[in-house]
Amino acid sequence: PPDDPRRAAATAGPLLDAHRRPEPRLALGEVLLRHGATAAMDLSDGLLGDLPKILAASGVAARVSLAAVPVAAAVRALFPDDWPALATRGGEDYELLFTVPAERFAALSAAAAEVGSTVTAIGDVTASRPGEPTLSLRSEDGSVTVAEAGAFDHFSG
Repeated sequence: PPDDPRRAAATAGPLLDAHRRPEPRLALGEVLLRHGATAAMDLSDGLLGDLPKILAASGVAARVSLAAVPVAAAVRALFPDDWPALATRGGEDYELLFTVPAERFAALSAAAAEVGSTVTAIGDVTASRPGEPTLSLRSEDGSVTVAEAGAFDHFSG
């Protein structure tokens, strides 16, 4: 974390604003509906809490690239060692997680931009194979691990 408390406060300001005044992604939800999203939900329980729910309901697996997961620069700066866990296990009630066929992603992305939203491809949905992990996570160093499902715990200390 930054050593200067003023710098930390300035860095954290946009994060606090987003936390205090979240904006529902209603327009993006409509874009997903119109442009062929095959599954969608909010990220209230975090990526590793919610993505396994989509995978289980759909009978598929996924490979996620940690480097592709959108993380604010301020989060990386303030939490250089903890940002991967924050990015994958932290809950965001108004952020959306969705799947869409690869051939539809560009059109969906353009439509999202028209309503002021940015969408990011963070991985691939694959066929589920018996005995193989349902969810794997590629770290920034290129190593691949089996991602353990884990949700944000609203009642933890």
